[in-house]
Amino acid sequence: MSVSLKLESIDINLSQLMLDPNNYRLSYDSLDTQYEDKFVVDLQDDIEKKLSKEKLSDLMDSILENGFLEVDRIVVRRLKGINDKYLVVEGNRRTAALKSLLHEHNEGYLNLGPDLLEKMSSLSVVLINSENENDVKEYQHTLMGVRHVSGPKKWTGMQSAKLICDLFVENKTASQIGSLLGISAIEANRRMRGYVAYKQLVKNEIYGSFTKSKHYALLLEFLSKKEARDWLDWSDEKAIQSSKHQKILYSHIVKLPENESVEISNPTQAREFCKAITIPQFRDMLEGGSMFSQLGPITEGLEEQTAEIKRFSVFVNSLKHEQLSSENRTSLKTITSKIEKLLEASLHG
Repeated sequence: MSVSLKLESIDINLSQLMLDPNNYRLSYDSLDTQYEDKFVVDLQDDIEKKLSKEKLSDLMDSILENGFLEVDRIVVRRLKGINDKYLVVEGNRRTAALKSLLHEHNEGYLNLGPDLLEKMSSLSVVLINSENENDVKEYQHTLMGVRHVSGPKKWTGMQSAKLICDLFVENKTASQIGSLLGISAIEANRRMRGYVAYKQLVKNEIYGSFTKSKHYALLLEFLSKKEARDWLDWSDEKAIQSSKHQKILYSHIVKLPENESVEISNPTQAREFCKAITIPQFRDMLEGGSMFSQLGPITEGLEEQTAEIKRFSVFVNSLKHEQLSSENRTSLKTITSKIEKLLEASLHG
């Protein structure tokens, strides 16, 4: 930390605290705009509404019951160009909870005690004080990393990945980011790739509007495997470069309105998909238009084949003819025909 940066304890009124519109907690299912300080004051009502998703009611109840404890203090910086206003760097949920309580008190919905009202008029906060904006920003990122990336109050994967990508944009190396946030350089690179891929998906003309934050976790799983990155022709700068394989991947993880379900909805299925593209016969099927659910068990070696055949044999032996539906009888006939052809080809092969 630079010697030009100082941390000061100051007492301010709750009305002087401005919630941060660029707060990483507000990153849900979209890629948010970065707001300059001059827009912060006008955005306060909108930010409070967004933060209501962060279980503010539980926090408000706790404050009403136990008071506002300042053991874990709110951290702020000066708002550029606006006198006597401070941007909340750490503690946006707590600040929003206090503001909501005061609003309900002023509207007559509840009656706050004099001790809590007095506390709101003179909150003890930590001010990050420096003329050097880079020093302030680096301290903010360090604080966020310690608390929300590797620390006790973890953000979602998407939120921490957005912070990591912002640090890469500032030309920090993976090692520097890892040191700053308390994670490995490998993990910093992994999360960066997941978020870059997510941004690319959001911008896609067909699938973008149906993207959810859960897709970040799936993309992260794909991009953790070198074989999958190679198949997608991945570049850390340009993301997925193979348009053909990109379309195959997106069609498996994003549910369009005309589809009843999605092919891949969890990391386990994503890992199986990655395994499939390393085996020529399954990769050819996927690239030829087959869907993941049509591949059957993803097996390559004789041991895996033997295990799958044993499982199928146990299942078939457990069936009772009187319980078979007409649909299942048809399916078994098709399977029988395929087995016979497979055995005949094997004998004459």
